[in-house]
Amino acid sequence: MSNVIFKKYSRPDSTKYVKTNFSHPLGPLTYVFLNKDIWWRYAIAVLVGIITALSSMFLIRNMGLYSFGLSGIFQGIARIVKVSSSKYITDPQTIEAIYNALFYGLYLLANIPLIIFSYFKLGKRFTHISTIVIVLGNVIPILLGFIPGINDIYIFGHIDSNQSLQVHGVQLLTFFGDDLGKFGPLMIYAIANGIITGGYVALSLAVSGSTGGLDFISFYYAKKKGKPIGTILAYFNLASVFLSIIVGSYIASGTTDFNWVNNDPNANIDFAPTPFSYQTFFSQNLVASIAMSIISSLTLNFLFPKDKKVKLSIYSNNINEIRDYFYSQKFNHALTINNNIGGYSLEKKQSIEIVCLYMEVPILIDWIKKVDDKAFTTISSLMGINGTLSVEDSID
Repeated sequence: MSNVIFKKYSRPDSTKYVKTNFSHPLGPLTYVFLNKDIWWRYAIAVLVGIITALSSMFLIRNMGLYSFGLSGIFQGIARIVKVSSSKYITDPQTIEAIYNALFYGLYLLANIPLIIFSYFKLGKRFTHISTIVIVLGNVIPILLGFIPGINDIYIFGHIDSNQSLQVHGVQLLTFFGDDLGKFGPLMIYAIANGIITGGYVALSLAVSGSTGGLDFISFYYAKKKGKPIGTILAYFNLASVFLSIIVGSYIASGTTDFNWVNNDPNANIDFAPTPFSYQTFFSQNLVASIAMSIISSLTLNFLFPKDKKVKLSIYSNNINEIRDYFYSQKFNHALTINNNIGGYSLEKKQSIEIVCLYMEVPILIDWIKKVDDKAFTTISSLMGINGTLSVEDSID
């Protein structure tokens, strides 16, 4: 057996080292999440409500795309009424007012029982913040709908609506004729809105809120099952998109008098689909709305992977003090203290390992800094865990 001799070596004096501080444990929304001031959170909720309203109005409603969740379902119902009423009401402003009232008004009413459910099951503060987003996100579009010409505003350019069935309010783009050339511009709107939607949903999450509707059910299910909220929202959103398309485009186009549309001198139609055909179901609206839902979920999980599981490794000369401080707070996870040997100094050192949720990392780091502001902490993603992990019951 050979003897291993350990020696201490000195670093060359000529070597220069630059110390770099890394302090973004939760990515771009770290500071939003860490600010616990309630008025700050309400201000963010107001901002999210305004962004929700504007994106719904100018990136979804005017383009024939569909909102996610419960909102999209009522959007589909409103579109059927819009198409039917356009046969009898000649004033476009009146038709749009009816559409807005049904689209946003019915969604507001449907949220009342969900808000009550959230208040008792998900937390008071979470419900207050969510309610601000819901009210602003739907009242503002209703008010904007009374402005003449508001429906003709296009952020990334105008997509000619004088084709297919869109001229009578169906807003259906097929993959045939001149419609096919509009798929690229429509996808630009879908991608942009997917990113924006994922962004404002992440913002609402960072301040312990939501955008309402099926989010309440998704949050409750994700909390009970310990699943990533972005993934759960993706499932609910995709299901609602299919239902919204069926109601708002497929059924709406089926209830339209196609001869009446084709004989309209203003329609300029080069391709006329038949009612309840695969052309009216597998439409650009369907593909773009699905893509928008997926991009939104990916953006959300990237910006705020709230329920992702990670391993926190803490290196400090004050490990016991950090351990004691943790347990003096609301710390509900097991931790492991490891005995290590420093590779350079060969001195005995200790470290702590903790498996926790990603959203808990900023809080834990804040606790660590209170004990040792020179502590070194690493965050490692986990592919999965097999066992029990304690999670706080409230998402306030």
